[in-house]
Amino acid sequence: MSLLSIIKEIQGIMGIRAVFAQVEGLGVLHAGLPPEFTPPLLDRIEVFLSRCLAAPGLGAVEVVFANTVFFFRPLGDDAMLAVAAEPDVNRALLHLTLKMTADELCRAVAALKADPGRALAAGDGTTGWQPPAGLTPAATEELAAIFSCLRQALGPLASTVMTTCVTDWLGNGGPEEGGTGSLIESLCMEIGDPAIEAAFRRSLPRPQERPNKIMVSPELARRIGTIMDAFCAAVGPVGAVIMKQKLRRWSAVRPAAATRLPELATLLAAEIEDPERRRVFEKTCYDMISG
Repeated sequence: MSLLSIIKEIQGIMGIRAVFAQVEGLGVLHAGLPPEFTPPLLDRIEVFLSRCLAAPGLGAVEVVFANTVFFFRPLGDDAMLAVAAEPDVNRALLHLTLKMTADELCRAVAALKADPGRALAAGDGTTGWQPPAGLTPAATEELAAIFSCLRQALGPLASTVMTTCVTDWLGNGGPEEGGTGSLIESLCMEIGDPAIEAAFRRSLPRPQERPNKIMVSPELARRIGTIMDAFCAAVGPVGAVIMKQKLRRWSAVRPAAATRLPELATLLAAEIEDPERRRVFEKTCYDMISG
């Protein structure tokens, strides 16, 4: 998807025009306004764009032409972007999208002036996003649910934001380190707009609705139960709480399997402070796993 397509996919966007200043008149970088924009209206828009380019330091401007809202935004010193939208367009989302794509649009404009017809049409990601391979079904399902909520909040920009944040999140331990809470906070920091952030948070599944069940066979469940009994015998009633946390971490990245029971036992043994109780727990686990 091109940078301009990311903007165009926002509901209520009617078209985009991008121009740059030249010795005589304006050079057209992108002519994407719909046919209903008559020549007289286009002339008025061109005049306004020329005035904007002639005003040093002019920032973003919003103007209404013929029941259409135009958002004018500078792209460097000598280029201007005009986005035509319906009056009820989500302004917060549009402004956020323009802000997040501003630097790349400026670079694309510079390239386009040197090689017309290619830079603004260059691919820049897709609106779809898929969870990375290697996660458990539960983790994959939870990430997909979070992305669905982000897509509602950010539109086509969600794919870029989700890719960046998930990459960082996995690099910092991912689901093994506190679940998706840190990922959600990173996404909210990237959103940056209080209203859009609030809408995103409201749309997220409540913690009890998020998938967190570990799908195991009856035999594996019996073995995990044996480990849990031995662990609770070593640390007391608090063992059930710790066991739940460790089970989530153990099953987050790779599917739960009998061959991975030693990993679970090691995670739990590290929580037992008394050396003798730890020894008894480890022997119980060894006998059960090897039996």
